[in-house]
This record gives sequence, C-alpha cells and structure tokens, in this order.
Amino acid sequence: MTESSSHAINRLIDAIAASREVTDRQLSALAATVEQTTQNIDRTERNIDRLGQNVDRALEGMQQTTDRIERHVNDAVLGMRQSADRIELQVGLMSEHLTAIDIKIERLGDKIDKLADRISELTSAVNGHLEVAKQQALNIGELTKLVVAQTNMVATFMSRSN
Repeated sequence: MTESSSHAINRLIDAIAASREVTDRQLSALAATVEQTTQNIDRTERNIDRLGQNVDRALEGMQQTTDRIERHVNDAVLGMRQSADRIELQVGLMSEHLTAIDIKIERLGDKIDKLADRISELTSAVNGHLEVAKQQALNIGELTKLVVAQTNMVATFMSRSN
C-alpha cells in the first residue's frame, strides 16, 4: 500500500477512535442524564405518593368534619323541630285559654250590664221611695203644724173654760 493510503487509513482509524470517544462521552453523559432523570422520577413518584397520602388524609379529615357538621346540623334541625312542635302546642293551648278567657269576659260584661240595669232600677226605686219619704216628711210637718194649731186652740178653749 502506499503511504498516502496508509496515512488515510490511519487518519480514518484516528477519526473513528475520536468519534468513538465522543460517542462514549456522549453515551456516558446520556447514561448520567438517564440516571439523574430516573432518580428525579423516583423522587417525584415518592413525592406524588406522599402527596396522595396527604390528600387522602386531608379528604378523610374533611369527610369526618363534614359528617360531624352534618350530624350537628341534623341534631340542631331535630331540636328546632321539637321546639317548634312544643311552641305550636303551647300556642294552641294559649289560644284555647284566650278563647275561654274571652268567653268569660263576655259573660262578665253581660252580667255587668245586667247589674248596671238592676242598679239603675234599684236607684229609681230608691229615688221613688225617697220622694215618697220626702212627701211624707212634708205631710208630717204640715200635720205637725195642724196638731200644734189644734193643741193651741184646745189650750185656748180650756183656759177660757176655766
């Protein structure tokens, strides 16, 4: 072979070797990048797992809180319904009592009206009796004057007869 062919082959071999070194370095760099990426993926998966667990715990806590709130609300609603039922019953009883009181007041009003009428009648009767008594008193006064006058006359007649 000629020297230039041999030289060209040597340069080709050197170029292949250099290319192989570059490729080896690139493969090593790629392997390191793959290893780093794998580690990052593993850390990310662990983080995602922890995050999932945290989310699950948070959801469970929220569900428990929601259940407690729902129980409290249901208890409160039940208590309010019971209170409303008791109030409704008490209002019904009060309404009955007020109706009974209203009836009694109306009856008392009727009795008061009757008593007022009776008092008016009795007042008229008493006034009539007082008028009669007044007239009788006047009559008694007149009779007394007549008796006095007759007594004086009798006394005068007796004194003349004596």
